[in-house]
Amino acid sequence: MTFAVSALAPSRDHDATPMRLFDRSDVTYPLLAITLAARRDNLRNTLAVFEQRLATIKALPVEPVAAQRSSPGCTQT
Repeated sequence: MTFAVSALAPSRDHDATPMRLFDRSDVTYPLLAITLAARRDNLRNTLAVFEQRLATIKALPVEPVAAQRSSPGCTQT
């Protein structure tokens, strides 16, 4: 996934280079380059959130399910 996100950066730079525009706030900056940069940034943020969630999931203690069923007061039907 990280490779796919980084692959968007050269496309953006390639689209902006022929016009020698590097300021996104310039009205003549290519729309495709703006869109690709926004997409790249969103993907990076999404990957960061997923990595944090994955780290949280791996850190949670896991109890065996069988131990929970055999605890006192638990009735099975």
